[in-house]
Amino acid sequence: EFQADIDRFALHCTYLLFDAGKSGGGHGVAMEFEVFKDVTIPVPWLLAGGLSAENLKEALDTAKPNGVDLNSGVEFEPGKKDRNKLAAAFAAMK
Repeated sequence: EFQADIDRFALHCTYLLFDAGKSGGGHGVAMEFEVFKDVTIPVPWLLAGGLSAENLKEALDTAKPNGVDLNSGVEFEPGKKDRNKLAAAFAAMK
């Protein structure tokens, strides 16, 4: 079903964004990265949802996105980014 949804939307998109959230961003919930192992995504795509220094390496190694969207996982309060959390997340991407 996931591959069918990807195929249906990719025809009409230059990029795709996959987010674990159901009602807007900043919820801090990560998706199961393994769902990306068995699908082919024909356009560049971004991974979002609950990403932080703690799970970013696993997300990149498992899902292999073209980019990530960091939000609540690098904030000290909603809308306020934390320099230390950002630095840790950037270090995890190396």
